[in-house]
Amino acid sequence: MNNNAYKRAERTVREYAENHIPQGCCCSGRQLVGPTGPTGPQGPATISIGNTTQGLPGTQPSVTNVGTNQNAILDFVIPAGATGPTGATGTTGPTGPQGLPGTNGVTGPTGPTGATGATGPTGPQGLPGTDGVTGPTGPTGATGATGPTGPQGLPGTNGVTGPTGATGETGPAPTLAIGNVTTGAPGSSASVTITPTT
Repeated sequence: MNNNAYKRAERTVREYAENHIPQGCCCSGRQLVGPTGPTGPQGPATISIGNTTQGLPGTQPSVTNVGTNQNAILDFVIPAGATGPTGATGTTGPTGPQGLPGTNGVTGPTGPTGATGATGPTGPQGLPGTDGVTGPTGPTGATGATGPTGPQGLPGTNGVTGPTGATGETGPAPTLAIGNVTTGAPGSSASVTITPTT
């Protein structure tokens, strides 16, 4: 008989004695002793702990025999305690060592071409390049038209006077007559021509 059954039986006997046996009787109250009962069943030969499960906070703990009466295996359900207050923040630990660099990821696709930027300022004059090889002489061009006559040049200086020649023989007396007078072209020099007569 387990403990709870024993207590219930004892309480039933005591209530009966208080209600049915007169006071002062040798058998009243706690002096009442009944006959010895039969031998109870054999208790478990072995007791072992099975599974221990955490129950919800606020629930009642329980113990269940999942074995036999001879070889008891007790499973316990123990409710979790209420969550305690948050503890103070601990100090920051030291920085860990630098990790190894990861492998390079796959190169993504080329993005679209951006808009053309504004034209930059003109750069400085570059150095002159080396002279190229002289090309072959081209063919002679056609003769151009004759240009206009240039202006009259300045008179030249007088030459040195030569020696006086010998006096010639006296010739016959000349006869001078005015012949033809012709008007020359504008700008030309005047001229006189002596035409001897026969």
